[in-house]
Amino acid sequence: MTTYTRTCTLVVIAACTPLACGDDGTGETGDTKVTTLSEVATPGDTSQTTADTEPPPPTTGDATSDSTTSPVTLTGTDPTDDPPTSETSVTTPPSTDTTDSNSSTGPATCAQGDVVCDGDTAKVCDGDGGFDSETPCADACAPGLGCVACVPDSAQCAGDLVQVCRPDGSGYDDGPTCDPLLGLTCDPNAGACAGACAELDSLSYIGCEYYPVVTAQLDNFIENNPFAVGVANTTASPATITVTQGPNTIETVEVAANSVELLILPWVDDLVIGFGPTTIAPMGAYRLRSTQPVTVYQYNPLNADITNDALAA
Repeated sequence: MTTYTRTCTLVVIAACTPLACGDDGTGETGDTKVTTLSEVATPGDTSQTTADTEPPPPTTGDATSDSTTSPVTLTGTDPTDDPPTSETSVTTPPSTDTTDSNSSTGPATCAQGDVVCDGDTAKVCDGDGGFDSETPCADACAPGLGCVACVPDSAQCAGDLVQVCRPDGSGYDDGPTCDPLLGLTCDPNAGACAGACAELDSLSYIGCEYYPVVTAQLDNFIENNPFAVGVANTTASPATITVTQGPNTIETVEVAANSVELLILPWVDDLVIGFGPTTIAPMGAYRLRSTQPVTVYQYNPLNADITNDALAA
């Protein structure tokens, strides 16, 4: 750091008479010499600045007006020196966190007697962050229960049969059977049957399972005039139709997407012959199943020109 010493010379301009100012009575004045204020640099600094072009910089502290000439010493930095290294002091506000810096924030300690699972190992908490016991499970571990036969509400498939684990984990209960004739398969992840027909959620004339039934008709109108059902498939996938009666398969046909097929079925004599009013015929109804949602219409008889019982099932 270079120290500058500024020497100020006070110039006093006094009012003068014409003679004192060099007026010889002719109205012309002589030369007037004015001493200028200059800055004197310390040895080694050849730069000078005159007060003619730049006023003196302001000073701090008490300023005293004095008519005498006195040196004024200012302390500054030589502009030729290397700039000092900039350092910024940042004051960090006090922390409001009252957490002990030596403490950790891990999971909360489980209560004494609680059962937790580490994979297939059941652990009983001691309430102090440890465990009273650890038991490897042969089948499965369920939180709160320990070793169980199965995890509650989980499911498995036994062929087409859905099995769901009991709430106490003691074993599985049989659920629905997923009928492949309805296009259903067992989904163990959902614990239910899966397929297009499983997605139907309300009663409607559109469905996957129907029971066509022969109704009474005048006997002389049924000769050479069959009982039939029409199947309309409005889905984008082909539908496999299977018609059974009791344990017997009567008909199997594929209905293409967006098309209709007519199925001719045998008359059931116990239902069609006679004058009723009520007839009991074991296994008299037909069961029609489809792998896609369809609409079914039955005709009793199909080609009647006098009487006909048509029904949209």
